[in-house]
Amino acid sequence: MKKLKNILMVSILSVSVFLLGFNYRQIHEPNVMYKVYLDEKVIGVINSEEELYNRIKMSGDYYKETFSVDNVYEPNGLEIKRVNTFNGEPISVDEVFGYIEQEKPFTVKGYQFTLRGEEEAQRVYVTNEKIFKEAIEEAIKAFVGSENYEKYKNDEQEEIVDTGKIIETVYVEEDISVREMKIPVDQKIFNDSQELAHYLLFAEDNTQETYIVKDGDTIESVSFDHEISVEEFMINNQDIRSPRSLLYPGQEVQISQTDPQLRVVMLEHIVEDLDSDYETDYILDPNLYENQSTVEREGEKGVVRVSQKVTSVNGTITIVSDPESKEEIVAPVNEVIRIGQRRVPTRVAYGDWVWPTNPGWRLTSNYGYRIHPIRGTREFHNGIDLAGTGLGSNIYAANNGEVVNAGYYSSYGLTVVINHNNGYYTLYSHLNKINVNVGDVVQKREVVGYMGRTGLATGVHLHFSVFRGAPFGGGGQTINPWDLYR
Repeated sequence: MKKLKNILMVSILSVSVFLLGFNYRQIHEPNVMYKVYLDEKVIGVINSEEELYNRIKMSGDYYKETFSVDNVYEPNGLEIKRVNTFNGEPISVDEVFGYIEQEKPFTVKGYQFTLRGEEEAQRVYVTNEKIFKEAIEEAIKAFVGSENYEKYKNDEQEEIVDTGKIIETVYVEEDISVREMKIPVDQKIFNDSQELAHYLLFAEDNTQETYIVKDGDTIESVSFDHEISVEEFMINNQDIRSPRSLLYPGQEVQISQTDPQLRVVMLEHIVEDLDSDYETDYILDPNLYENQSTVEREGEKGVVRVSQKVTSVNGTITIVSDPESKEEIVAPVNEVIRIGQRRVPTRVAYGDWVWPTNPGWRLTSNYGYRIHPIRGTREFHNGIDLAGTGLGSNIYAANNGEVVNAGYYSSYGLTVVINHNNGYYTLYSHLNKINVNVGDVVQKREVVGYMGRTGLATGVHLHFSVFRGAPFGGGGQTINPWDLYR
């Protein structure tokens, strides 16, 4: 009996241990769930990671069509971690998705290109590397010219025989880096190279206007009236290949202010035949009354062949090297005028102006609106910039008059101003050295200074301005210097 009792006790204990072990395993077996974080903040716990990712992909049809991509991905900062838990109730995938959709934008795969300039970095997002490379080439062509760039790229430029030009190098000044990433869909993402090229030239706030050409319009006059430079006009109308091209009444042209997001630098070697201005010889004639004069021989311009290197940024000349060579092809014939008095008058009639530089000059910036080559802002350029005759070359008085300013004037650098006592003043700035003093009476073509790059200047050149009235606080208003010589 005692033995039977012991057997029963052992059996009961065995069954109890078995049942207790079963219950223990049932209570302590953890559940597999997924904890969702957004920017390290817990959103909730869900049953299926795969279901959430599929929900994100299914919701992205609009973005797939907009950006021409195959998939839409989770926002940056979304993290899902597998967890084993003994308690806690999961929330629905739809609930988590709705929260994510409100808090952060979804993403698409693409590339971030960073253009680092001197002042700031510009970031451009594209869905394909090829789009960016093609857009950069289109932007370069806008400043260099499609035909010129293709010949340069394919090494098909013709050698210079007598005159001509070749591109020695073209490059984008900014450092460009690229990384593959998931791009938030609220960023501006480009999936078309032409659209990106337009952005690189004009930025986002560009508004383009169609202008109907009127009788008498020129590229220069239309540009001036719309406060853009001639170079900008050419970028807007790339079918017009030369700033000297003629416009015809009724012709439609595009007008828009550029806002380049990069700086395209081009170095050219140019050999060109340029005008060589003649001088005027005066012969005293006792048979003429005072202030009378007569032309005995008409002057004729000569031709000088100049070889030099020219650097431009975004189509605007910034640096002209000193001439590598200069050859006189046709000598100028001096004008001969017989005059009835010897003294140098300080009051002159409007007209009979002489050019302020040596032969071989090159126009680097015209009178009118432009993007400043250093400040990068749109400004009115109140004169013309002339370069190419070399550092220290002579700068001449454009006509007889009295020197009223001679010194350093802020961004103008070393500057001379002459009062011609007929309502007109001429200004010569960025000089390397001044050759006159205030109060001096100068004769036209007298050396008043020497070409330099003092003040705010990208290279050696003369800034030449013409005023009606005195400059520097005298209320004078500029006119186009070309009007003196037309």
